[in-house]
Amino acid sequence: MKDLEVSISTQPLPPVFERQGRRCYLDPVRKKLIYITPEETVRQQVLSFLMKRLKVPVKMIIEEEPLVHYGIESRGRADLLIDKYDPEKNELHPLCVIECKARHIMIEYKGNAEIVSMGLSPYSRHDSPKKAKTAICVAIDNEKETHHALQLVADDNIQIVGNRIDFYHHGRIAVGNKGSGKVEGLRAFIAGTAPAMIDGKRFYLGSLVDDHLWNLDEPDVMKVIENFISYGLIRDEFRAYVKGRI
Repeated sequence: MKDLEVSISTQPLPPVFERQGRRCYLDPVRKKLIYITPEETVRQQVLSFLMKRLKVPVKMIIEEEPLVHYGIESRGRADLLIDKYDPEKNELHPLCVIECKARHIMIEYKGNAEIVSMGLSPYSRHDSPKKAKTAICVAIDNEKETHHALQLVADDNIQIVGNRIDFYHHGRIAVGNKGSGKVEGLRAFIAGTAPAMIDGKRFYLGSLVDDHLWNLDEPDVMKVIENFISYGLIRDEFRAYVKGRI
């Protein structure tokens, strides 16, 4: 993942024009001139990172979107949104929300804010440091704590059939300082919430076909990402349920 360890401040900015004596960026998403401010500079560099480095399609990115459009009773707007389209329901669902501030402004989160992220990470056991594997991680930050809701070692939980890659998880789960939770209990818990994930003794998180470069706007890729995040959140609910019973 070192290839993605970049500074947003080094990302290229869009062309600069002048309108009525003021300098403007030509916004690549809104396709119009935007007055240059410290906050706008940060936004444009984040856009550059998303589009040029992560290859997020322009059609998935929305700027300055009113939150009320997503059923939130607020006059606020989201600086940047990455949306995905659900053709069956004809609905847009946000995959990522990004708040941009000028570099000298410190962001403080107040109230009940929960941040969920998913990423890939190298993994190795302390007793076998040379046997590196790849872990798919779902992390949650709900202000009270930051932790991994799921650490799935891909090498041990992926099944390859031809060019199809099936993602599974064995279900083993740690419950804080209470030790390990019972997989049978987790299975019963998930059966009432996401029964499609139950596959015998394993949990099925989706499949991808390895015949092209996967992009974020592809339905099967979005479904796998949704399943991983949903599975991580459900596991956290199960942990809270178990802690409440002990």
